[in-house]
Amino acid sequence: INPESFDYHRGLQACLLQSKSISSLSGCQLPVQDDRLDGAKLDAMATCYKDFAEKYPKAFAVRRIPLDFLSGAAFEQQADSFLRDGLRKGIPSLFSTLRPLYKKALGRRELTETYFTKGLTVSDS
Repeated sequence: INPESFDYHRGLQACLLQSKSISSLSGCQLPVQDDRLDGAKLDAMATCYKDFAEKYPKAFAVRRIPLDFLSGAAFEQQADSFLRDGLRKGIPSLFSTLRPLYKKALGRRELTETYFTKGLTVSDS
């Protein structure tokens, strides 16, 4: 298992979501970005990626991908952890990886409220 391989995540998500549309996806595109998730699928995806994050705590993709399908408090918690780790490490491409979330109104609003309106810093707890 290569936790950084988007091909692996594409196949995993196709199995979890029972999606047959992966042949048209390439690069960093994943089935979860196109599908609407119901409660059961969302829970399965969240649980799967939570387990992966525990097993591969340094894997970037495992911590970034859940931001595509989480919302509300779960999104805020995941985004907080992801951004704080990235800011501590000084990852220059951190905000470039979040650009796709700005296309979704919900992700844009939650990121803006959490980080820019409140003005949180890395040292805040």
